[in-house]
Order: sequence, then C-alpha cells, then structure tokens
Amino acid sequence: NGIDARLKSGRHFQGNPHFNVVYQYDFKKPDPVDYKGTVHFTGGEFDGISGFEKVTAIEGTIAVTPGHIQTNELALTANDTRLLLSGLLTDFKDPKLNIEASSENFELKNIITLFPALRKKINGDIAGKAKIEARYKGPALSLSKADISSTAQVAGATITLGGLADDITNVSGRIEYKNDLLAWPNLLANYKGRTYTTHVRSADFFRPVVRREFS
Repeated sequence: NGIDARLKSGRHFQGNPHFNVVYQYDFKKPDPVDYKGTVHFTGGEFDGISGFEKVTAIEGTIAVTPGHIQTNELALTANDTRLLLSGLLTDFKDPKLNIEASSENFELKNIITLFPALRKKINGDIAGKAKIEARYKGPALSLSKADISSTAQVAGATITLGGLADDITNVSGRIEYKNDLLAWPNLLANYKGRTYTTHVRSADFFRPVVRREFS
C-alpha cells in the first residue's frame, strides 16, 4: 500500500520505501534508546519544500542512527533537474547538513527559484542548462549562515540583466560561487551579434554589487 504521510509543516511524502531497522532499549544506559537501519527508496514524491515545486523519482539508500542520517548516493528530480546527493544530516532538533550535489543537466533557472531575492537585486535572470557540482555545509534552515560552494559548466545559456538593452546569449564557460561571491571569469557570450569575453563578479550574493566587464 505504501506510505502517504502529511506533516504538520505542510510537507507531504508519498512512496513505498523499504525499511530495515534494528531498535534496542537498555534502561541501564544514560541514553537508553539505540537504533540503526536503512531506508531504501525505489521511487517516491515529496512536496512542500521551499523553492521546489515537488521532489520526485527518489531512488537510493539512506542510513539512520541516533541523531544522524547519511547517504552515499541518493538520486531525485527537483524542478526538472536530476540530482545526485551524498552526505550527512545531524542534530534533528537543530538540523545541520554536510552534503554534496551534482547534476549533468541542471536547469539554471533554479538559481533564481532558490534565491528569489537575487532576481530583484540584480534585475536579471538566467536560462539554460549546465553541469554542476555543489557543496553545502551548515544549518539546514539558514542558507545565509552556511558554507556553500558550487561550479557550473555552462553551454548556450542566456543571461538577462536590467542594465543591458538586449539579452546576453550563447553563454559558455564556467560559473563559480563560494560564500557570497558569484563570478564567471572569461565567459564567452554573444551580445548584439558580437562575441565577447565577459567578466562578472558579485561581491555579495544576497545583497549583490555586480561588476560587469566586456572585452
């Protein structure tokens, strides 16, 4: 029959995971409850996560011990992008993440979806796909306090910036982000029929001051 669970937070999981859990209780110990186990997903859906319409096609295994959830590889689809995740979640009362994510076909529009304030601050948008690798280490519920880094190898993307009359098209190269610093050095792009090398750096990702150079 599977699981159809609705949480008080409004989040909703539906699927048929396989559980293998060993539970022990020893009243003589200061922490009497002990357990370990795995949860194997062969499909499932989860919604109600901020920034994502729905997470689907969840596949892989997670290991569970007191205060820890870990996975070596968990695949899922979010906002039209297939992602591979690995890492660790600790401290269920104040959850902290140390995870790595990768995608061979990441939808760049998800950057704006996950950080909507960025669109307003830079008055811009980005569309296209890229190969990405990312790492997140810090509080699960506070992006601004986390150590975040990522790289994206872009080919054929389009960037719209409010200060420019036309879109920047056929964008190809490497985009880098680390701890509130967003940059794409030596990115090839086409603007008004001419090919340029662009240098863009935002010194504060949440309150950006953007420098744009063309050559």
